[in-house]
Amino acid sequence: MRCRFNAAALIVDDLHTNLTILSALLNSFGVEAMCADNGEEAVELVRRAEKQFDLIFMDLEMPGMNGEETLRSIREEIGTPYAKNVPVVLCTAKTLDAAEAERFSKSFHARLTKPVKLAELESVLARFLAKP
Repeated sequence: MRCRFNAAALIVDDLHTNLTILSALLNSFGVEAMCADNGEEAVELVRRAEKQFDLIFMDLEMPGMNGEETLRSIREEIGTPYAKNVPVVLCTAKTLDAAEAERFSKSFHARLTKPVKLAELESVLARFLAKP
């Protein structure tokens, strides 16, 4: 039986297919998903904070503002306690070498490889959303 979480997530990816798939997977776990198709839109959604997200899933390679730049903008430019602490999961199809993996582990809370595997997603959700 699949875990259910009462939570909200933001998915940031420039490919509509990736947004659709991850959104459907999150919904199957009871996670309400909002989508942004670029970094600028994601920053604005976090800045407005009409809805605080429990978790953000961030693509690495996007045109304009990439995932690292988007995360930096959320953490430093918005700078609220929420923006500085919301867990952000790197979602990438890119194979990372050891140096990249180390660098990203200092910025992102976790990493999922695309295509996202259900068991790995559930593990990430449980890690950040499970209530004690």
